[in-house]
Amino acid sequence: MSGEPTSTKPSPPWPALSLPAGDWKGSVRRSQPAGCLGWALGERMMRQLVIDALTVAWFRCRPAEGVIFHSDQGSQYASSDFQALLRRYGIRGSMSRRGNCWDNAVTGTLFGSLKVERLHGVRFDTRRRAKDEVIDWIGFCNHRRMHSTLGYTSPMAFEETWRRQQSMLAPYNPERYGRRRTRARSINTCYTQFMVSCRGGRMTVWLNGTLAEGGAARIDPADRGFTLGDGLFETLRVAAGAPLHLDRHLARLRAGGELLDLAVPWTDTALGAAMAALLAATGCRTGSLRLTLTRGPAARGVLPPAVTTPSLLLTCGGLPPDGPVRAVVATVTRRNEHSPLSRLKTLNYLDAILARQEAARRGTDDALLLNTAGRLAEATAANLFVRHGDRVATPPVEEGGLPGIGRALILERHAVEERPLTLDDLARADEAFLTNSLGLRPLVAVDGRPVGDGQPGPLAAALALGWPKEIADAAIND
Repeated sequence: MSGEPTSTKPSPPWPALSLPAGDWKGSVRRSQPAGCLGWALGERMMRQLVIDALTVAWFRCRPAEGVIFHSDQGSQYASSDFQALLRRYGIRGSMSRRGNCWDNAVTGTLFGSLKVERLHGVRFDTRRRAKDEVIDWIGFCNHRRMHSTLGYTSPMAFEETWRRQQSMLAPYNPERYGRRRTRARSINTCYTQFMVSCRGGRMTVWLNGTLAEGGAARIDPADRGFTLGDGLFETLRVAAGAPLHLDRHLARLRAGGELLDLAVPWTDTALGAAMAALLAATGCRTGSLRLTLTRGPAARGVLPPAVTTPSLLLTCGGLPPDGPVRAVVATVTRRNEHSPLSRLKTLNYLDAILARQEAARRGTDDALLLNTAGRLAEATAANLFVRHGDRVATPPVEEGGLPGIGRALILERHAVEERPLTLDDLARADEAFLTNSLGLRPLVAVDGRPVGDGQPGPLAAALALGWPKEIADAAIND
């Protein structure tokens, strides 16, 4: 290759790719527009580093055959493993002549800016903080940095516009990617460091059509949700003062109500207005919102009465911790995949409670639940994904897991295989991660044994960067 590569449009699905040489980083990048598709970070520049970066890029975009991968003559690019990966993806390899510096011109500028803007003179107390800063900066460059040559738009916005103009069948979906977090108010901060504002220091709730102080709100002692766990709930992510994916949550709530013959006594519009009123009253801008629906008060007995008065409670709350998860495989209980209740968010969470208690006794963060066949179902409050090379899989809901909102988003936006997973599949995985409507967390160890190399994997980092788009937008605009 001779001379500086140029392009006037993002030839679908990728134009050209390049990987810079370096001792601690790797990336896959378009030559034009200047977006970063995949990346990996490590302590040394080994072939696995560039393999991980290419894997992330390929998974996120799934290009057609004919893409050219251009690099220098580094040994990691010439390795048999990396070349085999290129062939598997249908990508044609290209290397510059010795002494030709043009191949690193594009990425040289990228990493020069990274060092000046985020790394120069900064001492990070942990490697994890340094990695988070780099990943955050990549999201900024992809989605927030304006380029005069692109009409003062970001690389991803430029590509989205171009694809729509071409009326492509699979237009770019910006929800697959992240947005820049401001340095003063980071996405990680929004995940873990926030407070729900309550006027006068008192908790405010919404109960059966009325806003009330928590201490004054009253639920009938004969309510079947209290006596029998007869009810459903939904937990929604709140960003920029609004619940995310409200339509998905309410659809799942109504589907569960239909199965239990439990009517939802409010329309979707009314529930949306109630949530807005509660969020405004509490001042909650970033956090979570729980909707709890019970069958209401009734006389003692298992059989519900023919006529009921359901109770509906809305409360605001916090967010769970983020960061890597260390888990155990629960031995005290299993998920019953034959029961339709395994696919509902019912008020009876005792299986998950038993498993989480076991995890705490064994000094870990969470527990993975097996089904009656001994296969993996899910975690106590999240769905499980595993990656083997460029293939990603998650257990089908028929295996006993909940049809999670986060799970559905990933299945819609990425090529993921739904298939039964065994403990051996998990042991051989290159990485694994857990998702729910509140976030995505890498799974780094199970029963004391590392998953992959025991570090958060590149795919989890890539997905978490844009999890979901609305959260990152709220972090910028809040």
